[in-house]
Amino acid sequence: MNKNKKIVALICAMAMIFSMFASFTVVNAEEITKGIVLEYESSSRTADTAVVVAKAVGFEKVDSYTVNINVPDGVTKVTASGLLISGGVENLANGVYGYSVATATAVDVPSDGVLGKFEISLPSSVTDSFDVSLQEKSGISYGSEKLSTVRNNLPLAWTTVKISSAEPTPTAAPSVVGSVALNKLVSSDKVTGENVANNESDYRIGIVVTKNGAEAEYGTDFIAFYGDKELTEDEYVGLVNGYLDSVDGVTSLKDVIDNITFKTYNSGVKIYAELVNANNEVVDNSTVNADPTPTAKPTEPSISVKASSTTVEFDKKFTVTATVKNAKDGAKVAFTTNDDEKYAVIFGTPTEINSKGETKATYVANDKAGTVTITATYTDTEGNEKSASVKVTVKKASTTTGGNDGTTSGGGPSIIAPGHTGAVTTPNTNTNYKPDFQDLDSVEWARTAINGLAMRGMINGRDQYTFDPNANITRAEYCQILMGAINALNAKGESTFADVPSTAWYYNAVSVASQLGIVSGYGDGNFGPNDLITRQDMALMTYKTAKIMNKSLEPVNAEITFEDSHEIADYAFEAVMTLQKAGIINGMTDTTFEPHSNATRAQSAKVIFDTFVDAQ
Repeated sequence: MNKNKKIVALICAMAMIFSMFASFTVVNAEEITKGIVLEYESSSRTADTAVVVAKAVGFEKVDSYTVNINVPDGVTKVTASGLLISGGVENLANGVYGYSVATATAVDVPSDGVLGKFEISLPSSVTDSFDVSLQEKSGISYGSEKLSTVRNNLPLAWTTVKISSAEPTPTAAPSVVGSVALNKLVSSDKVTGENVANNESDYRIGIVVTKNGAEAEYGTDFIAFYGDKELTEDEYVGLVNGYLDSVDGVTSLKDVIDNITFKTYNSGVKIYAELVNANNEVVDNSTVNADPTPTAKPTEPSISVKASSTTVEFDKKFTVTATVKNAKDGAKVAFTTNDDEKYAVIFGTPTEINSKGETKATYVANDKAGTVTITATYTDTEGNEKSASVKVTVKKASTTTGGNDGTTSGGGPSIIAPGHTGAVTTPNTNTNYKPDFQDLDSVEWARTAINGLAMRGMINGRDQYTFDPNANITRAEYCQILMGAINALNAKGESTFADVPSTAWYYNAVSVASQLGIVSGYGDGNFGPNDLITRQDMALMTYKTAKIMNKSLEPVNAEITFEDSHEIADYAFEAVMTLQKAGIINGMTDTTFEPHSNATRAQSAKVIFDTFVDAQ
């Protein structure tokens, strides 16, 4: 019951904020009706400090507010000044600091709206620009008026500020102390198969560079060349993650192996490389000490980290292994990410450090393409602390066309767009997907809805030109769309349905919907995820979701007495009639509803758009 309440509370909070925005245009701070705005005092940036200001918008008085922000790795001190209500900053863990204050008597908000300032004390390691964002549980209130801030549901224009980089300290040019060619570590002769010229789908290369057991820094400890071309870090990361077009002239993985050379700037640099085939089998690997100068065995603890795969498809599990040398008794290893976009989430509890010095964490990739940095931090009772990181790229599985079930070869429904994790009010700018559906003439009534959802990244067609509007849709697919429309795909639930395995692409959507009371299955312990959804069940699931989201369903049409009203199940009758009067769902004819007919992709798009998008 508590878990249900938490999910409902989260969804309701997001709904309240979601309803504030009437369009998908990015807003400026001065256009905000109500909320908390972050601003950056650019003049404050030094090598040691940066100041972020929290302001109230739309409030003349306040009696309490909470401001939680993320900070860069390594920050151990954040102070507050100029607080409208006296209080102090707390370290909330996991790179988040905040203050939460309240007063028995409401206070006036000054004309400049300043609630307080954060002064972030930066470690010497932070020299580049970085983002500071409002985090969950931030909010502001006056009397009965309360506004919660859930970052994932707010425009980045006023929840996130970019802190500029400090002026760099001049450093002496590094000198090369060692070099090694990638083809000395793995052999391009092992790259075989029918598609050798385009083999990124057949093989991948994994490379880990360490310095004295910890992750080496690109540009500081080592650098890579492709032939005579010095690679930028982005070009290097792109190549080793399989994006061959990152560097001009690269056409195959064989090119990468035969032409990459590493040069090292520091002692103790080691380079490990492995060649992995499509079956995740390591077919060749080697480690080389890139510095010819021997280094003494470290006595202090050190940590390195690697992932079971550096490229993972949506909804797939992968393992991150941290290896600690010279670990002390009682030492622990914690895993964290810089993953504000939620590309991957930890699954279960990491293992303890074993006799080999290893500890492992299992992650699950979400349905959003991007690169996540996972950091393993070693801490012992003597106060020693060491960290190392690995980058993992999350990508969508290859899709197939045809068929009536709308699924992809990666397990998810094609009606859900790549990277979609919730309702979106801005166009999807992270994909080249530009729909130009040529088969919508027969569903002119749904054209705006289909194109509107597609432009928001909430649906895909079978391909760029085909939507297949008259094909039917399954119960699992429709549930997935509903949970995405209310931004609930990141909420966590537990399914009790016998036919909803934890590995299914729809597991989380069905689990959350079940705990919210949106779906209840057939009564025999099954949900029927692959069954085609009926029109009355589509109406029922939509109606229940709208009620949870506090969506207005005011009547705009007169009630129709359908000739087949007696065929509508008692459990769905109120839902059908309410949505009909609200102008969201119509009959199949002027006089019939056909409650037991299967819903189509076009009907689903129209109902979702009219209920949760067009009404914003």
